[in-house]
Amino acid sequence: MKANLETSEQDKATLEGNNKDLQSKIDELTSNSENANLVKELQDKVASLKEVKTTLEASNKELQEKVNELTKKAQG
Repeated sequence: MKANLETSEQDKATLEGNNKDLQSKIDELTSNSENANLVKELQDKVASLKEVKTTLEASNKELQEKVNELTKKAQG
């Protein structure tokens, strides 16, 4: 009977340890998944910002050309 109790305590300790390990792995996988989602969101935002940058650069070029034209007219 005493041996059975000791075995049960050992089994309980082993199971608790296994549960801790499994919970740790679950937490790690959850964190990895959340990080992957954040990375995807950031990649989407970067792509969007690149589009905005391209648009602004084109607009800036057009405005600079107009400034140059007006400057020539004002001087000439």
